[in-house]
Amino acid sequence: MEDLQIIQEENKSKKFNKKQNTIFAVLVSILIVLIIILITFTFICAPVVINGDSMSPSLEDGEIIMISKIHKSPDLGDIIVYKKPDDNNTRVIKRVIGVAGDVFLIGENLNHIYVMTKVNAPEETEYALSLSQYLFLKQTYGRTIQVQKGEVFTIGDNFNNSIDGRNYGAIPISSIIGIMLK
Repeated sequence: MEDLQIIQEENKSKKFNKKQNTIFAVLVSILIVLIIILITFTFICAPVVINGDSMSPSLEDGEIIMISKIHKSPDLGDIIVYKKPDDNNTRVIKRVIGVAGDVFLIGENLNHIYVMTKVNAPEETEYALSLSQYLFLKQTYGRTIQVQKGEVFTIGDNFNNSIDGRNYGAIPISSIIGIMLK
């Protein structure tokens, strides 16, 4: 009888250890998955929530996109997330319209509408400027903006409701947090 009790206690102990091992294995697996997600979102790619309508209709307020944090050499037309030049705590999302070597002319047309015209585009591309944008760009760059190596020029797709390169000029590539994955 004593032998039967000992065997039963040993079986209970084995079952308890097996449960403990299973719980430990599950917890370690969850921890590994969380570490992989943390490393991925910190160094490789990350979700970004669109806040505002400066990129409308391409991106809508509240929409979630993924950005690559590895590739930081944007091409024309890429949508990028970067630190706002006058406020490193603010992140903005805009489209790249100028890369190193691109030239824009600052001027006004016959109707006294202020414009920024891309000179070396396949087709002449004009972007409207408010008076304050015109004055800022004219004071900062003169009549010609030439995007330098290590810089990009950005603009929001919703031209009339966007604070972008027209308000603060070209941005350094080092300010880029990531490029939107397509």
